[in-house]
Formats: sequence, structure tokens, C-alpha cells
Amino acid sequence: MTLRSKADADEPAAGAGFDPVIRPVAHAEAWLAAPGVRKLNLIIRDTDLDVPAFYARIGYAIEPRRVMALSLVDAPPASGRR
Repeated sequence: MTLRSKADADEPAAGAGFDPVIRPVAHAEAWLAAPGVRKLNLIIRDTDLDVPAFYARIGYAIEPRRVMALSLVDAPPASGRR
């Protein structure tokens, strides 16, 4: 991921054209980088087909990871649990 400076956050990413989402993303990156956050991870649902391309366009890269979750609301108890 490439962090942009606050000045860059006021301008759309190069080649991205005007996108009203780029500016807030850049501001969020700068806000998180200021206290020393070194890396951002996104969780994107497989059904959000346009989202990976958007983030790739502004410098994010796909990393091989597996995300696991457990819903605690209205989930039947898993076998083998007490």
C-alpha cells in the first residue's frame, strides 16, 4: 500500500479520475499512519466485485490470507462444543 500525504489526499489518485471515495480513503490512511499504524488490511466479500479493482487502483495489493469468522447471533452450537 502506498500512503499519500495530506496534500495528496486533497487530489484524486493519478489516473483515477474523480472519485468521491478516494479523498476520504486517503484521509483515513493519513490519520492511521500519523500515530504509527504500519499496515491496513481490508476484508472484502466475494460478492463485492468492483471493490478489489477500486483498491488496486489506489495502491492496495491482494495478499494470500484466509479469514475465519464465527457469528454469535442466531448460530446453532457447533458439534464438539460445550
